[in-house]
Order: sequence, then structure tokens, then C-alpha cells
Amino acid sequence: MSNQTAALALEIKAEMTRQQLTAADVAAKCPLSVSQVTRRLAGTVDLTVADALTITDALGVPLYKMLARIAPVEASAA
Repeated sequence: MSNQTAALALEIKAEMTRQQLTAADVAAKCPLSVSQVTRRLAGTVDLTVADALTITDALGVPLYKMLARIAPVEASAA
């Protein structure tokens, strides 16, 4: 998993925490199963752009906003 993908997964998990949602809650709002959501966010399975779009749509936050949130972190790490 690349650094940006890992950072995106962490940001998605942080958003889930802010909204007090579990992987089961997210899975109920999208066509992914609980294990598919969990494995993608844990890095066990690659988080594809399609999966990221599906999960962020379920959270009600556009993917571009999630990516913008992690951009400052990536820039400061360089």
C-alpha cells in the first residue's frame, strides 16, 4: 500500500469515527460487505479508486475532499 493510499485509508477511518459509524454501517450504505470494507481500510486488500469512491460516497464526503485533507500531511512529510 502506498503512503497516499495508507493516508487515505486513515482519513476514511477518521471520518467514520467522526460520524460514529462502523464498517457495518458503511457496508450497509454501499455494495461492499463488512469484510470488504474492513480489509480495504486495513490494507489487507488494495484500496482501489472505485472502492474509495464507493466508501466515501457512503460517508457522504466526496473523495476529492478526503484527498485534500491528506494533501497537507503528505506535503509536510516530504
